[in-house]
Formats: sequence, C-alpha cells, structure tokens
Amino acid sequence: EGELRELEGRMDLRDRVRERLLKDRGAMPDCERVARDLHTTERTLRRHLAALGTSFHEIVQTTRKELAIHYLKDTELPVGEIAERLGYSDPSNFGAAFRAWTGSSPRAYRKR
Repeated sequence: EGELRELEGRMDLRDRVRERLLKDRGAMPDCERVARDLHTTERTLRRHLAALGTSFHEIVQTTRKELAIHYLKDTELPVGEIAERLGYSDPSNFGAAFRAWTGSSPRAYRKR
C-alpha cells in the first residue's frame, strides 16, 4: 500500500491503470493482472480507485472508447480487428458497446 501511495503521488492511479491497459496491443488485461503489475492486490487497487471516485471497469470502458474512436478515425483497420485489439471476443459485442458510447455503429461512425 505504501508503494501504491507513492505512485499516486507521482502519477494519478487512474493514469497508471490506463497506461497498463494500453501496454499490450490486442488484449485488455483484467484487474487482477493490472494490480499484480502495479505490485498490489486486486482488492487494494479496487479500493483505491473507489476512493478516487472511479472503478476499474469505468477506466477500461473509457480507454476502449477512446481507442475505438482513434482506430476508426485514424486507421484503416477492419472493425473486426479493432474489436479484437480492444479485447472483444465477438465483433458484435464491440458494435453494441460502440453504439452505446456514440449512438452509431462503428461503420457509420467511420463513414462520417
């Protein structure tokens, strides 16, 4: 916990979690893995994030949304590959999440 507090002083914990989520292309690590990489337990990580008014799930969803928009705007990657890079096992699940975030499908968003 002391190490986690020291990290929080240098860099916001949300940023550290986000940084870890972005580290590996093609897979979103789970909370247990991120906690281990930050040298803490999953329970402690979740507790510290809650104290900051957020959750691991919220950070994952925000990161996925930002990456999805980037990939659709700035690359020619197929939607299926974008879904895979963001950790979705099924492109239709990615499509549903993207519609919830933006109100349009990934393909319609890209055409705009």
